[in-house]
Amino acid sequence: MRLSALLLLLSSLAAASAYNARPRLIVVIVIDQFRGDYLDRYRDDLPPGGFRTFLDRGANFSDCNYNYANTRTAPGRATLFTGAYSNGHGIIDNEWWDSLKKRMVVSVEDESTQIVGLAASAKGSSPHYLLADTLGDELKLATQGKSKVFSIALKDRASVFSGGYSADAAYWIDQDSGAWITSSYYRASLPRWAEDFNHSKRAEKYLHQDWKDSDGHVLRSAAPVAGKPSSFYLLVGSTPFANDYQFEFARELITSEKLGQGPATDLLTISLSANDILGHQVGPDSPELRAMILATDRQLAEFFEFLGRNFGLANVWLALSADHGIPPLPKIAAALRIPALA
Repeated sequence: MRLSALLLLLSSLAAASAYNARPRLIVVIVIDQFRGDYLDRYRDDLPPGGFRTFLDRGANFSDCNYNYANTRTAPGRATLFTGAYSNGHGIIDNEWWDSLKKRMVVSVEDESTQIVGLAASAKGSSPHYLLADTLGDELKLATQGKSKVFSIALKDRASVFSGGYSADAAYWIDQDSGAWITSSYYRASLPRWAEDFNHSKRAEKYLHQDWKDSDGHVLRSAAPVAGKPSSFYLLVGSTPFANDYQFEFARELITSEKLGQGPATDLLTISLSANDILGHQVGPDSPELRAMILATDRQLAEFFEFLGRNFGLANVWLALSADHGIPPLPKIAAALRIPALA
């Protein structure tokens, strides 16, 4: 059993009662590997506008549990967005042994689909194995398809299970180039705005950058090193630049797809994976992870400001959660004479 925090904002920055019961847009943000206690641990370091928007003006559900064993990305997203556990939605792990196919299968693999957005096509992804409707699916049903539903993430499984069956599109990145791609399950080609985004080479601007803490100390460099793997995912994925890149794409999507401007409530899900990639490398108690959390706080504040300018936050419902946490590194536990679990 893992403990998670779920926070929900249903109001503007004014009184908690001053929210629109029929919002123009719902935005659900899931931070991969974001422990619930981080909000208490770093609360005094958080300025207004980011996480404190939820803490000070939202509803904080601090006693939330995932009552299943494999608290990983795929089952976590499926559980969050269907409201069911693995025995109900069918996603038991990121991958598992298929006794009929007699091989390991990936949770989003679908041999009937192709990747869209790359010159060299590869096998695509879809919610083929999902057995339950998601929030987006129910929103589509309730509005007779008038609602728009989109999801974005670095990873395909995070995007696919957040969007569900009926999403207008689920986007994720090509790990080598950082280009945004999707699957033929959703659409036959990228929309013009997404193609323009990729052609503008915005991913490249995050390469060769140094990630520095608040004191100016370099924590990591996103510059390629001769003789070492140099994919966008490896170089940028464990830095706050990856989240910046996602929010940049999210703003472009909201504007180009005209979310929040139609006759029904629209839904956008954003899954942030950089926190997870870094957390696996340095653990939950490192200065680097603290710097990542503070950077995420800044990014949320900037994104909420964008939403406020375009819609007024009274017309936007925001929800924030996580798919799983992380235990302390064995050496940290050992220093406190706490046995580390394998």
